[in-house]
Amino acid sequence: QARGSLPSNFDCDYAYALGHIAYHLIGAGLNGYMATVTNLKKSVSQWQCGGAPITAMMTV
Repeated sequence: QARGSLPSNFDCDYAYALGHIAYHLIGAGLNGYMATVTNLKKSVSQWQCGGAPITAMMTV
């Protein structure tokens, strides 16, 4: 069953931030990067956004 609550303000802010970062990563030609947000315990204006190469998380 698909049950869940409505998204919180944090959920909405976080998803918006990730989408915005992804847009800028793609615009800069940085494919293969994952959008990241840090300092999530602070207010939204103090979040730090960035990108991490997906290959950095892979091991062979």
